[in-house]
Amino acid sequence: MRTHAIMLSIAIAVSAAAPAQAQTAASRWLDARTMPNWNKPGMAIPRGPKSGYAEEIAECEKRGAEETAKSPPTPETRQVTAAGWLGAAVDKSAGSTVIVFARNGVDGMCRPMDYQYFVFVEGRFAGTLSPRPMNSREDGSGWLEDKPQARRFTADFARYRGDDPLCCPSRTSTVTYEVREGQGGPLLVPARVATKANPR
Repeated sequence: MRTHAIMLSIAIAVSAAAPAQAQTAASRWLDARTMPNWNKPGMAIPRGPKSGYAEEIAECEKRGAEETAKSPPTPETRQVTAAGWLGAAVDKSAGSTVIVFARNGVDGMCRPMDYQYFVFVEGRFAGTLSPRPMNSREDGSGWLEDKPQARRFTADFARYRGDDPLCCPSRTSTVTYEVREGQGGPLLVPARVATKANPR
């Protein structure tokens, strides 16, 4: 009986911990009671993580060349590339706001790994959408809305529980961002987050 009780306690503890197992360093900020801001006025573009995927990224770009023409370099993408990121390209733009996407890795299906979004206003860096690089199909992986406004837009972040299939996170966190002006230049501010369950 004692052994059975111990095993039952362990099973309950493991079951209770399962939802937290999917959480990564890239997603903890989404559950904070108060939204943190890792972006600072006048901050430098964060350095890209070390990558050994330059050839794979080039091959993925080549595969997609027929469907989507790669955008020409811009002052913003050049700044991101200079900071050690690969495949930098303008993802969206609205007014004077330009949002650049870059990734330093890909998986076997060309899904981005170690990726980030960089926000610029009038050519000046305002911040990133996430405090850390993200990986596709992991908790905290995000994507920008289709039609962002220049000073206010949202991004959705996949929220996986421990038993969620990789195709289908059980929740989505939507973060609303605001671009604010300060003495040190433009600043990207994650204003609020709302998390909801996805339909099954």
